[in-house]
Amino acid sequence: MAKPYLSVVIPAYNEETNIRLGVLDKVSRYMESRDYGWEVILVDDGSDDRTA
Repeated sequence: MAKPYLSVVIPAYNEETNIRLGVLDKVSRYMESRDYGWEVILVDDGSDDRTA
């Protein structure tokens, strides 16, 4: 596996619903169309729901 060229950091607070609805799938599909290595880092900041 190649080292990431781009790191996308997405902050999330109480985003369980959006994650379940596929927001990260959209990000993944976009990044897969790029010609370089990448990673997505989702950071949960103490959500009250099941974001983690």
